[in-house]
Amino acid sequence: MLSVADAGSTPAVVALDSIGLTVSDIDRSVDFFSKVLSFEKVSDKEIFGSEYEHLQGLFGVRARVVRMKLGDESIELTEYLTPKGRPIPADSRSNDRWFQHIAIIVSDMDRAYE
Repeated sequence: MLSVADAGSTPAVVALDSIGLTVSDIDRSVDFFSKVLSFEKVSDKEIFGSEYEHLQGLFGVRARVVRMKLGDESIELTEYLTPKGRPIPADSRSNDRWFQHIAIIVSDMDRAYE
């Protein structure tokens, strides 16, 4: 099968806007990303309404979404206020389908670890 990029035309996908992470405590997560990892908060909004219910497939959805930036990259942290989601099981492993991972480049690994 030939993709659009193989055919010599401009690819349909040209960039990545952000990575989204669902969190259980958005204030704690924002503190961590800003104070420990030096991300800058770009926006902080609450989303709700029928369009989000349809988009998320959740009746009565209300969530807080914080967009944070580090260099040219962005993440969106989302806490579902209603309905609350289930916590990640305690016996989760890195090969589970819900596993989340982002890589952050540092100049000094020992200093970053501290």
